[in-house]
Order: sequence, then structure tokens, then C-alpha cells
Amino acid sequence: MAKKSGVWKVFSVIGLLLLAVLLCYFSVAMYFYFGKPNDISSKLKVWNLMSNESVGEMYVDASFDIREVNNSNETGYYGINLDERGYVLTLASNVEEGETYLLYRKNGEIYSGTCVFDEENFNLAIIKINAENLSLPYVKVGTMNKPIFNSTYIAIGNPLEENNITNVNEVVKYDYAFNTTYEVDGLDVVDYISENSVYYTIDGGDETSQWALFDKKGNLIGLTYAKAYNVLGLTHPLYFAISVELIDNVLDKIISLNGEVFKSDFVNSFKGFDMYELECYYNYALDNSSKTKSIYFDGKWFEIPKEVESAYSDGMNGYYLVEDLNYNGTTIASNSLITSVLTNGRSYIIEKRDDLFEIIYSLESGDKITINYTNFTENQNETKVFTI
Repeated sequence: MAKKSGVWKVFSVIGLLLLAVLLCYFSVAMYFYFGKPNDISSKLKVWNLMSNESVGEMYVDASFDIREVNNSNETGYYGINLDERGYVLTLASNVEEGETYLLYRKNGEIYSGTCVFDEENFNLAIIKINAENLSLPYVKVGTMNKPIFNSTYIAIGNPLEENNITNVNEVVKYDYAFNTTYEVDGLDVVDYISENSVYYTIDGGDETSQWALFDKKGNLIGLTYAKAYNVLGLTHPLYFAISVELIDNVLDKIISLNGEVFKSDFVNSFKGFDMYELECYYNYALDNSSKTKSIYFDGKWFEIPKEVESAYSDGMNGYYLVEDLNYNGTTIASNSLITSVLTNGRSYIIEKRDDLFEIIYSLESGDKITINYTNFTENQNETKVFTI
């Protein structure tokens, strides 16, 4: 009897411990679920036993239909809220800095908002809702850099349309630059180039609206900006979503301005492209009598210098300056290729445009950045130091 009694005591202790763990878990879950009802990411981290449809409904609740004020009767563009005070992320190609828009929720609420951040290089913009004491559902910014395996993803469409929640079949990191085009004087030219994209396929073909890609943990992975057919030898359409990771570097700065426009004068001083972008431009280039090529860049035709063509052919990487870079009294001449930078004790190789501008957006006022570059006109390597 003593042995039997001892066994029951062990089971009783284990049972009490398990009960304590469960109570602790449910207490934490209830805190995030009810104590922080707007933080979708925190809620899903502690209580993620819902169906894809239920999780998708939470994302739709944080989504907006964005319309121009004078076109309020037409379906607009997609936006997703990133802060409970109302900071809505959308594609920069849809909006303009300083302009006011109407934002519609599925529940019928309508807000006015102003575009306070417009970053064309990354095709990302933020609209601040013009209302005080807001308490809106929001998601967190996710990343494309983590391995995209064994995860569940959900595609979300316009919150005012039907069938706006879709299961995603697969998500694949796209290893090349992908561009969209538009027409100028009867010719296709490059519009926007993304160098950090994923593509995905969905259930049901292309019968639903697609605007954003999420994982099942409350994280926004990317904004959908293009649909392509006959790509990679596939018969079904591919949806391309751009990275939103830049927003992690700037959202707090945008919020701190409380409605004022946030922009980087340093980033805006750069006019150029990297060698991966040049490859996209070459697909729509014109041949010149001088045996060089012209590309349509920044609203005009630009003849590629022979030394740049040689650098491209030799496999050099970097960010090429089409115009002089002038900032705070320091200048880097046009026809230069930026190859690396040094800031806050760390050195970075610059291969793509995103590499350069993500670093700049991470800098604070007073920081210094050393830029190393090749001046093709003088045929020499040079260095300049800039202070933010």
C-alpha cells in the first residue's frame, strides 16, 4: 500500500505542475488576447490554434481600402496598419507625399489620412490617419531573409471585396531583379525594379484580389505589386511581393514626427542605379550610332558611358551615380560607382541600391558615413565622408 500511495503522490505532483503550467500559459494568452487586443502579432504568438480563415479575418480587420478624396466611389488601393495610432503602409506608386486620402475599413469606418512617408526606391509609403486617441488593430513588419520553409502563409486582398482571404500554396525567394514596365512614345520602358522580392501562388488561380502576404504569426512579409504570367515556365500566374523590412528602420522616426512628413535629404541626393538594375534597363535599351546603349531613366533617355558598360561586362557591383551627389557641402561627381561604405565602425560592400539606402536610413543625426567609389571620369578610386 505504501508503494501505491507513493506513486499516486508522484502523479499528483506532476498533475499539479502541469495544471500550473497550463494556468500560466492561459494567463499569458488571455493577457495578450484581451489586454493587448490590437496587437495581432502578440495575440497569435501565444494563441495560434485558429484556422487560416480566422487569422485572415484578423488581417482584414487591420487592412484599409485607400482612395483619393475626389474618387471616393471607386475601389482604391490596399493599406495595412502598423501601429494602433493609425500608420498605414501601402505602395508608394499609389500615393503622393503630403496628399490626403480616405481610408475605409471593412466595418464601415472611414478615416482621413495624410501621406507622411513616400520612398520610391523601395516603393513603400506610410499614411498617417488624421484622428486622435485611435486604437486600431495592427500587424508587425516581417522579414524575407529567414528560410521560407515549413511555414503557413496567407494572402490578403482589398478589405471591401469578396474572397479577400486566400491560402498560399508556396512562397519562393526570387533571386533576380524583377521589373514592371510602362509605355513611353510607343516603347516599353522600365517602371519599377524590385531586388528583394518573393513570388507566390494561390489556391483558386487568379479569381481573388491580392495585395499583401502574411505569415500566420501576425507578420507582414510583403506587399504584392505585380502579377506575372508565363514566368519561369509556369502556366499559372505568379504574384510578386516586395520586402517591407525598411519600415523597421523608419517607423519610429515617422511616428515621432506626429504627422509631419519624414524624408531623408541624403537619400534624395542620390540619382542612379546599381548593376542589377542596369541589366533590367538593358532589356529595353536603344542602340546608338556610337555603339553604346541608351536607357530610359528618371523620365529621360540616358546614354550609358562605355566605361560603365565595361564595368558591367566585367561583373563589377555597386551603385552608379548618373548625377552629382551633393549633400551638406560634400560632393561626389557623376559617372562614379559607389562600391563600399564605412559607418559606426563597420564596413559594408555595396552590391545593390537597397544595401546603400537601408544603411543610410538606419543612421541618426550626427552620424558619419565614409563612401568609397570609383570615379570613371578621372579613372581613380576616391573617398568622401558625409555627416548626417
